[in-house]
Amino acid sequence: MAGEKRFTRIPPESTGDRLYMVHTAEIEFNNKGNYDATVGYEWQIGKMYNIAGFGGTGMVHVHGVFDKGDGTGILAVHYNKTAKFENLEPTVGAKIQYDIDNDDVLEDIADVLNFYDVYIPTQNIMGYDNPEYGLDIDNLGSANVRFAEGQPQLDAWGKLRTAGATMLGNYVFGGEAKVTDNFSPVEIDGGYVDYDLTRKSVKVGFDHTVVTGATFAGNTSNTYHPYIPGSSHLWQGTFLLNSPSSGDGTNGAYRRWGLFDADNGFFFQLGKDGYTKGTASTTNEGFAVVIRSKTSGSVVNTIIKQDDFNGDKLDGSGKSQLTFDLEKNNQYWIDIQWHGAGRVRFGTYLNGTRIVMHTYYAGNVETAAMSQTASLPSCTSIKSAGTPLTSLYIETWAQSVWSETERTPT
Repeated sequence: MAGEKRFTRIPPESTGDRLYMVHTAEIEFNNKGNYDATVGYEWQIGKMYNIAGFGGTGMVHVHGVFDKGDGTGILAVHYNKTAKFENLEPTVGAKIQYDIDNDDVLEDIADVLNFYDVYIPTQNIMGYDNPEYGLDIDNLGSANVRFAEGQPQLDAWGKLRTAGATMLGNYVFGGEAKVTDNFSPVEIDGGYVDYDLTRKSVKVGFDHTVVTGATFAGNTSNTYHPYIPGSSHLWQGTFLLNSPSSGDGTNGAYRRWGLFDADNGFFFQLGKDGYTKGTASTTNEGFAVVIRSKTSGSVVNTIIKQDDFNGDKLDGSGKSQLTFDLEKNNQYWIDIQWHGAGRVRFGTYLNGTRIVMHTYYAGNVETAAMSQTASLPSCTSIKSAGTPLTSLYIETWAQSVWSETERTPT
């Protein structure tokens, strides 16, 4: 009978009454690593995998993995809707496949060794007239209390975010005057700060044909946005970096964007080895977030690489199950709780969801303040660190700085 995988029978009426259950399945696999394209491959939780010859779309959604490391293990999956309602099952020996290199060709990853149904008894708070609408438990394991358009947000001090905030800096680059009136560009040895009239954006970069070891370009707001004690300080911006995730070695540049100056700050960084992470020292590799401080008398950059983020690494392994692409136009935000000590969060917005990449804590840890000040400018910069392979730039469309407290003008 159709839909059997959605129910179990209530004895003794084994052919009659049904008890609603949540159906999942576990697929034992073997031969992982026996295919050239998948040596060292890591399963991606949250992705859809194809099983050759499986019914419906052929796809299963992987929501859990136990990989023994010897080519065998177990995948916890949901079947596609057609397979679930038509009671279809995989075939032992079928290939488990995934398009690893995004060329629309599926690579064989492992074989189906065995499979079995798993039924989860559920108790749920349902909508009165539609049992399909129930209390949602999010991917952090919390009951999802939300407004009509998403989850409520908390500021850096744990207060519910409301409309009672004060804008300290408004930089939407709809016209060149917004740049020339509010920012001070610095261009050294081939570095440039240009306004793109067509794209309505600002590009900060340099041409690799004229770069030297001193090449630099920076675009810094004239305003040092005042931090209000006890308030959450929020910086936001929209940026794109060209060619960060391709190439064959060092790109020879540091690109930085956030709330910072030469001595102190909080910012995102793409290191001189680019997104492919070369063989230089670990602090120079890949995408990172940075805390800059001069409290010790000299400038110290505390660099946290993407691999070490304590939030969502945005490499497909996190709670969002999303992979970040710096070559696309993305929103970035930093919120700051600062009294010398405090907390700094770095994040983005993807698919309408606010995502925390990394949280930096500076309390009960250091013997000095995490920075000399949180009153800082909005800044975008690129600095030569060798010979780049391409003409590099960082492009921005909008930036803003907020105090998340309603402030009465004086």
